[in-house]
Amino acid sequence: MAETFRKAKIEKYFTSLRIRKSVLKSQLDNGGALTADVNYDELMRAHKRGEIEALELIIQELEKEFDLYNPDRDHPEA
Repeated sequence: MAETFRKAKIEKYFTSLRIRKSVLKSQLDNGGALTADVNYDELMRAHKRGEIEALELIIQELEKEFDLYNPDRDHPEA
């Protein structure tokens, strides 16, 4: 029972990381526009790209360590 609970928590965390990565990528793909009058400057874009790369490394590690399925691998643009 405890093992199932831990696995569910890991899967939930894994999903939240994938969502966060997707949102960051979407923001960057849209030119960094946060609102009509607020945009990312180049330093903020570089920071967000680094954050995306860090999230990807964590996601890959979780995939391997806990044998998780990542549907984003089927759709690499995500």
